[in-house]
Amino acid sequence: MTDLKSKSETATSSLLRRRPTNTKFNMHGKACTPKYSLEPKLEQRLTTWEDLDDRDLFLAHPVTLECFLSSDLSRRKAEDVIEEWDVFSTSLASYGNPASVPWTRGIGLILDINPQNILGTFSRPVGLPFPGRTSKYQLAHSIEAGISRSGKKIKGGYRKIMTPEELLKYKNVGNEVLVIGRPYTRVHFAQTRKINVKGVVIVNRYDSEKLREDFNLIRLLRVQNPGLEIFAM
Repeated sequence: MTDLKSKSETATSSLLRRRPTNTKFNMHGKACTPKYSLEPKLEQRLTTWEDLDDRDLFLAHPVTLECFLSSDLSRRKAEDVIEEWDVFSTSLASYGNPASVPWTRGIGLILDINPQNILGTFSRPVGLPFPGRTSKYQLAHSIEAGISRSGKKIKGGYRKIMTPEELLKYKNVGNEVLVIGRPYTRVHFAQTRKINVKGVVIVNRYDSEKLREDFNLIRLLRVQNPGLEIFAM
């Protein structure tokens, strides 16, 4: 029993970790420990996801009333629920450009996400990786092999990173940024961290009748998450 528990804990804490023979690489002739990834190209691109606020950008996870009522979000603090999610979907948008929000109505949780939590960035929705049924190793395999829940194959796997600016160049399609919710796992090199909820964005471009429903959902969210700041777009 102890051996099985030990194996399970190891699988959870080392999700996707590729054990390197050397945890340092040379940069301009000097040994330098990477912040996020052992791969120089990924390291450079992940660094561009730091300090999104300074560029008037944010990542948000859409929430519907149906999803809220049928999930733990209605019973617990959102940050505590998110840290139990292996992989979930977010979208990148700009506070200064309402058209950049991929959905036309509804609300989204604005999240403070560390770059090492970002699994992959895509110019259009690709769907979550197949989670597996018996172990975290199956999820890790799905991520590396690019196997989605729908059975669709993502060429090259899920670990693809664009810069925020590159991602926002794709217009008229909803971008998708897949994120690891669980802290203390490894996607690239650095351990993932706990994700914080910064506020709520509300988008309503065409359906004024649904606006009341959206504000009702925000009211319900605030029961477990008091003081959430609201951003209307």
